[in-house]
Amino acid sequence: MPFLEPKMVRAGAGLRTFVASTLGAVILASVANAQRAESKGVFTDRTGGQHPWSVTSSHALIWDQQTYVPVGGNFAPRYLAEGQTEDNWAKDSQALATLKTRGVMDVIVDPVISAADVPAAAWQRLLDHLDANGF
Repeated sequence: MPFLEPKMVRAGAGLRTFVASTLGAVILASVANAQRAESKGVFTDRTGGQHPWSVTSSHALIWDQQTYVPVGGNFAPRYLAEGQTEDNWAKDSQALATLKTRGVMDVIVDPVISAADVPAAAWQRLLDHLDANGF
């Protein structure tokens, strides 16, 4: 059987219309996703103070009408990971005091172990300490 040379197929108006409408739908879907509405709410602290917050479409956090820019890092408390002893508490308190004197006020608490395995009272003691010290 001899080799047959393929013929050029010209796209008809129907195919061009399909491609154009598909491309238009993809572009509109992308624009709709890019222009999502702000997320917002009000946080009520333990004293009843109201703190409005929002997250802009560019993912900036606005807290009490000011852009929030965190400066800090992870903090892995011995008190949560190694046991609720006064020695571990003293070491963690000292570490947090050192961070505070160096201007590090935003910490992500990493319990190292499963957070569910840490007693609620231990979490509460740590969170109360962080709140009381301006973290």
